[in-house]
Parts: sequence; C-alpha cells; structure tokens
Amino acid sequence: MGHKLHSGVNMGKLETHHEEAQAIIELFQQKNFVKATDEATKLVAKYPNSALARNLLGTAFLQNKQFAEAKSNFEAAIKLDGKYAQAYVNLGNYFNLQEDFNRALDSYQMAYKCKPDLLAAYTNSANIYLKLNRFHDASIMYEKGLLVAPERLDLKMALANVYFRTENYLNAQKYFAQINQVQENNWEAQYKHAVCNYSLGLNDTAVAELKLLLEKQSD
Repeated sequence: MGHKLHSGVNMGKLETHHEEAQAIIELFQQKNFVKATDEATKLVAKYPNSALARNLLGTAFLQNKQFAEAKSNFEAAIKLDGKYAQAYVNLGNYFNLQEDFNRALDSYQMAYKCKPDLLAAYTNSANIYLKLNRFHDASIMYEKGLLVAPERLDLKMALANVYFRTENYLNAQKYFAQINQVQENNWEAQYKHAVCNYSLGLNDTAVAELKLLLEKQSD
C-alpha cells in the first residue's frame, strides 16, 4: 500500500555552484553513489558553508549506508539553512531507516512547513503512518499530497486502498472511480470499485460491474 522512500536531492534553490550540484544529482540518478560521494565531498570542501553541498553529501552517505555521516551532514545543512526543506526530508529518511518513526515524522513535518508543495514530505509521512497502522493519519497525508500532485494515479490508488482497508467505502469508491476513468485495465481498481458499490448498497451496479470485469478477463 505504501510508496518507496523519496529523498530530497533536488537543489531547492540555485547557488553559485548549481552546475556542480546538478552533476552530482545526475550521478544519483545513475545510481553511481560511490562517485557521487567523492564529488559531493569535493563540493563540501570547496563550499564549506553550502547547505546544498552538505545535503548532497548526506544523501550520498545515506545511499552508501554510512548512517552517522549522513545524519551529521543533514544536520549541518539545516544548521546552515533552517528552512531547507529537502534536508529535513532526508533527515527524516535517516530516522525512518533507523525506525525512529517519531523523529522521522517530526522532520517531515518541518519539511512541509518550510515548503508546503514538497510531495515527498507527505508521501513519506503516509508510509510511516501505514507502518504504525495509523490509517486516518495516512489518509490525511495522501490527501495533502494530492493537493500538490492531483494527477498522480499512484497516490490516488494508495489513498483509495487506505479508505478501502478502513471500510470507508464512499471515499474509496470516489478514488477508484477516478482511477478507472484513466486506466481502463486496472483490474484491482475496478474490482474494488464494485466491492465499494456493493458495500454501499448499490447491489445492481456492483453486479453489473463484476460481470463486465469477468467478460474482460475472459477475452
């Protein structure tokens, strides 16, 4: 039901060394974390007061499972720039991996307070709430995430499944319907939409949907 852990490696703001930082981000995208660590270390040495450089180095260390080094660099980035939302996300990711969920949630909260349109802060929070079986809180985070990225069908599916699991069939039905309007072959969404209708007393509609779904499956 959850999503993978999303990091804050985008630059957040342009600095004099943004081209060098972008090259490191491209190394992350290529999953070349060893070289990314080397380049980020050089960037920190060159710009010791750069929150961006510290955040990138912390991200590289986190990818290499060098957790103490990652944490210290994220904290250094935040000390340099107390409103650096991406660094708060990454510090939250560190705590998340350490299963220190309360501190992770605190970090993600700081991230979306600093940058309300930072999607990773909401989705990563939702993932933790799912682990803790705090489904209402998870649904709130997914709803907030959809305000940032209303076109994201994966978020709608995750949210619909939270509502479905908690038997909030009316809200689940709404989101499964939105998914089905875009994805004609999403069997899970179509089946669960029918189950929602049945649970809401719309028996004829549910039966018709299930019959249609079975016909599609037999084609």
